[in-house]
Amino acid sequence: MTYQGNIPDVSFFPEVTQELLKRHTAIFGPLKESTLVFDKGNLSDDSLEKLLYSGVSFVAGVKADLIPEIFAAPIEDFQGAIAMPGTKTYEMSVEMCGKPCKAVVSYSESFFTQQLSSLTTLMAKCEEKLKALQKHLLAWTLGKKTKGKRPTKRQVQVSVKDILSGQHMTELFTVDWNQFGLPYFQYSVHRKAFDKLVATRLGRTLLLTNNIKLLASEVVSTYRDLGHIEEAFKHMKNRDYLRWQPAFHWTDQKLEVHSFYCVLALLLATLARKMACEAGVDLSLHALLNELSSIREVALVYAQDDKIKTEFTLNRMTPRQKKLADHFAVGNVLAG
Repeated sequence: MTYQGNIPDVSFFPEVTQELLKRHTAIFGPLKESTLVFDKGNLSDDSLEKLLYSGVSFVAGVKADLIPEIFAAPIEDFQGAIAMPGTKTYEMSVEMCGKPCKAVVSYSESFFTQQLSSLTTLMAKCEEKLKALQKHLLAWTLGKKTKGKRPTKRQVQVSVKDILSGQHMTELFTVDWNQFGLPYFQYSVHRKAFDKLVATRLGRTLLLTNNIKLLASEVVSTYRDLGHIEEAFKHMKNRDYLRWQPAFHWTDQKLEVHSFYCVLALLLATLARKMACEAGVDLSLHALLNELSSIREVALVYAQDDKIKTEFTLNRMTPRQKKLADHFAVGNVLAG
């Protein structure tokens, strides 16, 4: 579905949900075993309440502050997830908007290391900026800097706030201000806050479902199926193939047509990859399109009996490209 670009996703989500469910019912019949899966960027209190009372089964990623108490569980209480190496889960029963639900925290070792790396990198950048700001203020205090306007405490506070605007940075850095003279501050890493963040938040994803019969591992695996949709969005942003932009359209009707053939192209390319995998050529979609794009038609033009004769053939191909060309009958298409 296409909609106005000035409408936030979270506001439009309930309408999109109803339309998706309507189309799903029209194709597959009444919803019996289907589950709606979405991430926290699409969820608001209002849409959650509507969804809970709609009777539709769902699995959703939600913000940590929705059920903060679940993050107090130590990692020792987590259980290993079946068929998901490096993943552990912790679950608890909760009530949301008067409806029974199940909350599951998924802990992933790979996600933990990624978040820890990103966090420490951001902390290092903040520390460098705070140190540089300290040196600047110290130069004013010692009278080594006289050009420009004298910094005020308010200006410095705004600068510090901007430096620590990254996620968790205000929790992880303690800033103490002096009370006299030129504005100056001391900063330090709040180690207890850092340890708490590492022990209770990093590597963890909070999931919520109204299907209380699902096992914790089933909730996690269902949510991770969103990766297929995310992969589709990556393909539609790819600069080489299937990209959405540029559209070069202005009216709603033409934008809808543009979106249709972009999604149709993705569908056909994905179907081609499925066929290639079934034929024993297991490539990513991007790699497959690279291989197929390298198969080109060559026109041979030469004189024969005072006439110009043209023959068409395919360029020289690698064994893999030859197999793809045979499987997709590329030569037959040219001959036709």
